[in-house]
Amino acid sequence: MSSLRLAQVLLAVGGEDPGQARAPTRFFEEYGPALHAISRHNLFREQVLFRQHPLSCLLRLCDELQEWGRQRVNIEGMVKQLYLAIEGETPVDLGGRRLLSQMRVNLRGERRSSASGGCDTLEFTLAAGSAPHYVFQLDYRDPEVAEYDSALALLSKAYNLQHVDLTGPPREAGRRLRWCLAMRFPRPREYGDLTEYDIYAQFVRERATWLPGLMVRSDDPTDGGQGLLRLEPPSDARSPSAREPDSFAIVLQETANSAARAGWLTCDPGSVADSYLDFKRRYLRARR
Repeated sequence: MSSLRLAQVLLAVGGEDPGQARAPTRFFEEYGPALHAISRHNLFREQVLFRQHPLSCLLRLCDELQEWGRQRVNIEGMVKQLYLAIEGETPVDLGGRRLLSQMRVNLRGERRSSASGGCDTLEFTLAAGSAPHYVFQLDYRDPEVAEYDSALALLSKAYNLQHVDLTGPPREAGRRLRWCLAMRFPRPREYGDLTEYDIYAQFVRERATWLPGLMVRSDDPTDGGQGLLRLEPPSDARSPSAREPDSFAIVLQETANSAARAGWLTCDPGSVADSYLDFKRRYLRARR
């Protein structure tokens, strides 16, 4: 609906009649890609192809990177605080928490001044040796402090991105585009010698066999395997004594077999959130 409303506004601003049966061709040439991206950005089960709709692919990526600096609050606690504030008993304290501590990307930005007195430009280039592989490293805050679950955050992003196909135009056949979201989660102390991978793998075996298994990371963090969106386990999954953050990766690239990807995550991971959190509590309690 937001894309349709925006189209109406743009037509009206341009002096066109939004109620006419057919909008002008020039309008779709100028605004069509943006309107398509807005209309598809949260239809996660709809496939988008980079060679046809690059802006739609970029918007889905931006949606999954938007946690940067975003405040999270406990909704139930927020409602209670607002009620007490209305009654004049206490000031409002929403207790917001940020999920990310920092985000890094293998891009270099350079500001270029306009010689003609126009607007300055900011030009981005990939780090040497990485083209055309884009790596976004998301370093998260402590899950207990920021109030989120690492495995569910990982699965949610994978589900939202799994139908993004980065197959480029034929002229770029020799340059396979890849996006890698590397996610690093501090490991809660209550895990002891366990990793997030250990708990997730046990849950998949016992309660949710339809969820994907995690494959061992290769030396190349952008190597996702031919035609598949992949999740990769932490680099120290076989060294549980290490106190390094649990590291995962979601790799997007060309889709050799779109049917295989379409069935990779058949259900929104949010549907098992309560079950997973309950399993985790019981599993950790049993190992104490």
